[in-house]
Amino acid sequence: MHDNQLVKKDQVLFTIDQPRYQKALAEAEADVAYYQVLAQEKRQEAGRRNRLGVQAMSREEIDQANNVLQTVLHQLAKAQATRDLAKLDLERTVIRAPADGWVTNLNVYAGEFITRGSTAVALVKKNSFYVQAYMEETKLEGVRPGYRAKSRRLAATGY
Repeated sequence: MHDNQLVKKDQVLFTIDQPRYQKALAEAEADVAYYQVLAQEKRQEAGRRNRLGVQAMSREEIDQANNVLQTVLHQLAKAQATRDLAKLDLERTVIRAPADGWVTNLNVYAGEFITRGSTAVALVKKNSFYVQAYMEETKLEGVRPGYRAKSRRLAATGY
Protein backbone atom coordinates (compact mmCIF):
# COMPACT_ATOMS: atom_id res chain seq x y z
CA MET A 1 0.00 0.00 0.00
CA HIS A 2 1.23 3.50 -0.73
CA ASP A 3 0.08 7.06 -0.12
CA ASN A 4 -2.79 8.25 -2.38
CA GLN A 5 -3.64 4.68 -3.43
CA LEU A 6 -7.29 3.96 -4.27
CA VAL A 7 -8.65 1.14 -2.11
CA LYS A 8 -11.95 -0.74 -2.02
CA LYS A 9 -14.15 -1.28 1.01
CA ASP A 10 -12.87 -4.18 3.20
CA GLN A 11 -9.51 -4.28 1.37
CA VAL A 12 -6.68 -5.07 3.81
CA LEU A 13 -4.63 -1.93 4.44
CA PHE A 14 -2.09 -3.53 6.76
CA THR A 15 -1.70 -6.26 9.36
CA ILE A 16 -0.29 -5.84 12.83
CA ASP A 17 2.21 -8.51 13.94
CA GLN A 18 0.00 -11.40 15.08
CA PRO A 19 2.07 -14.00 17.04
CA ARG A 20 1.45 -12.39 20.44
CA TYR A 21 -2.31 -12.25 19.76
CA GLN A 22 -2.38 -15.82 18.42
CA LYS A 23 -0.64 -17.08 21.58
CA ALA A 24 -3.02 -15.14 23.82
CA LEU A 25 -5.97 -16.73 21.99
CA ALA A 26 -4.45 -20.22 22.25
CA GLU A 27 -3.89 -19.73 25.99
CA ALA A 28 -7.45 -18.47 26.47
CA GLU A 29 -8.87 -21.43 24.52
CA ALA A 30 -6.83 -23.82 26.68
CA ASP A 31 -8.23 -22.16 29.83
CA VAL A 32 -11.78 -22.57 28.51
CA ALA A 33 -11.17 -26.26 27.77
CA TYR A 34 -9.68 -26.78 31.25
CA TYR A 35 -12.59 -25.11 33.03
CA GLN A 36 -15.14 -26.99 30.91
CA VAL A 37 -13.65 -30.31 32.02
CA LEU A 38 -13.36 -29.12 35.62
CA ALA A 39 -16.97 -27.85 35.59
CA GLN A 40 -18.20 -31.21 34.29
CA GLU A 41 -16.29 -33.01 37.03
CA LYS A 42 -17.58 -30.68 39.78
CA ARG A 43 -21.13 -30.86 38.37
CA GLN A 44 -21.04 -34.68 38.67
CA GLU A 45 -19.58 -34.49 42.17
CA ALA A 46 -22.17 -31.96 43.37
CA GLY A 47 -24.98 -33.99 41.77
CA ARG A 48 -23.77 -37.17 43.44
CA ARG A 49 -23.58 -35.48 46.86
CA ASN A 50 -27.00 -33.88 46.42
CA ARG A 51 -28.53 -37.28 45.54
CA LEU A 52 -26.94 -38.98 48.55
CA GLY A 53 -28.22 -36.26 50.84
CA VAL A 54 -27.64 -35.68 54.53
CA GLN A 55 -28.08 -39.39 55.33
CA ALA A 56 -24.65 -40.17 53.81
CA MET A 57 -22.72 -36.96 54.57
CA SER A 58 -22.94 -33.64 56.35
CA ARG A 59 -24.89 -30.66 55.00
CA GLU A 60 -21.60 -28.73 54.99
CA GLU A 61 -20.01 -31.21 52.54
CA ILE A 62 -23.02 -30.96 50.22
CA ASP A 63 -22.98 -27.15 50.36
CA GLN A 64 -19.24 -27.09 49.80
CA ALA A 65 -19.58 -29.22 46.64
CA ASN A 66 -22.29 -26.86 45.32
CA ASN A 67 -20.16 -23.80 46.14
CA VAL A 68 -17.13 -25.29 44.40
CA LEU A 69 -19.29 -25.96 41.33
CA GLN A 70 -20.52 -22.34 41.29
CA THR A 71 -16.95 -21.05 41.64
CA VAL A 72 -15.77 -23.20 38.72
CA LEU A 73 -18.73 -22.06 36.59
CA HIS A 74 -17.77 -18.43 37.27
CA GLN A 75 -14.16 -19.20 36.36
CA LEU A 76 -15.40 -20.82 33.14
CA ALA A 77 -17.45 -17.72 32.29
CA LYS A 78 -14.42 -15.53 32.93
CA ALA A 79 -12.23 -17.77 30.74
CA GLN A 80 -14.82 -17.60 27.94
CA ALA A 81 -14.92 -13.80 28.15
CA THR A 82 -11.11 -13.68 28.06
CA ARG A 83 -11.14 -15.97 25.01
CA ASP A 84 -13.70 -13.77 23.25
CA LEU A 85 -11.57 -10.67 23.91
CA ALA A 86 -8.44 -12.45 22.66
CA LYS A 87 -10.31 -13.46 19.49
CA LEU A 88 -11.46 -9.86 18.99
CA ASP A 89 -7.92 -8.55 19.53
CA LEU A 90 -6.60 -11.00 16.93
CA GLU A 91 -9.30 -9.99 14.43
CA ARG A 92 -8.38 -6.34 14.95
CA THR A 93 -4.79 -6.97 13.85
CA VAL A 94 -6.06 -6.94 10.26
CA ILE A 95 -6.85 -3.33 9.37
CA ARG A 96 -9.34 -3.00 6.52
CA ALA A 97 -10.66 -0.03 4.57
CA PRO A 98 -14.05 0.99 6.00
CA ALA A 99 -15.15 2.37 2.61
CA ASP A 100 -13.96 2.95 -0.95
CA GLY A 101 -11.47 5.81 -0.99
CA TRP A 102 -7.90 7.04 -1.12
CA VAL A 103 -5.20 6.29 1.42
CA THR A 104 -3.69 9.52 2.72
CA ASN A 105 -1.30 10.52 5.49
CA LEU A 106 0.31 7.07 5.48
CA ASN A 107 2.47 7.11 8.61
CA VAL A 108 3.43 3.44 8.92
CA TYR A 109 5.56 1.14 6.81
CA ALA A 110 6.46 -2.56 6.99
CA GLY A 111 8.56 -3.39 10.03
CA GLU A 112 7.78 -0.19 11.95
CA PHE A 113 6.20 -0.04 15.38
CA ILE A 114 3.06 1.92 16.07
CA THR A 115 1.59 2.75 19.43
CA ARG A 116 -1.96 1.99 20.45
CA GLY A 117 -4.25 4.88 19.63
CA SER A 118 -1.90 6.56 17.17
CA THR A 119 -3.01 7.42 13.64
CA ALA A 120 -1.28 5.21 11.08
CA VAL A 121 -3.28 6.15 8.00
CA ALA A 122 -6.23 8.27 6.91
CA LEU A 123 -8.81 7.42 4.30
CA VAL A 124 -10.62 9.98 2.15
CA LYS A 125 -13.93 8.44 1.13
CA LYS A 126 -14.57 8.27 -2.57
CA ASN A 127 -17.12 10.90 -3.67
CA SER A 128 -16.97 12.68 -0.32
CA PHE A 129 -14.85 15.68 -1.16
CA TYR A 130 -15.78 19.02 -2.70
CA VAL A 131 -14.20 22.23 -3.89
CA GLN A 132 -14.77 25.50 -2.12
CA ALA A 133 -14.12 28.54 -4.26
CA TYR A 134 -14.05 32.29 -3.87
CA MET A 135 -15.73 34.22 -6.68
CA GLU A 136 -16.16 37.95 -7.07
CA GLU A 137 -19.76 39.16 -7.29
CA THR A 138 -19.14 40.93 -10.59
CA LYS A 139 -18.14 37.63 -12.21
CA LEU A 140 -21.08 35.57 -10.96
CA GLU A 141 -23.49 36.53 -13.73
CA GLY A 142 -24.26 33.39 -15.70
CA VAL A 143 -23.03 31.00 -12.96
CA ARG A 144 -25.73 28.56 -11.86
CA PRO A 145 -25.74 25.49 -9.57
CA GLY A 146 -24.80 22.37 -11.50
CA TYR A 147 -22.85 24.17 -14.25
CA ARG A 148 -19.46 22.73 -15.14
CA ALA A 149 -16.42 24.76 -14.24
CA LYS A 150 -12.71 24.71 -14.90
CA SER A 151 -10.35 25.52 -12.10
CA ARG A 152 -6.75 26.52 -11.78
CA ARG A 153 -4.59 27.01 -8.77
CA LEU A 154 -3.67 30.41 -7.54
CA ALA A 155 -0.87 28.97 -5.43
CA ALA A 156 2.74 28.68 -6.54
CA THR A 157 3.56 26.15 -9.25
CA GLY A 158 4.49 22.66 -8.13
CA TYR A 159 1.56 22.24 -5.75
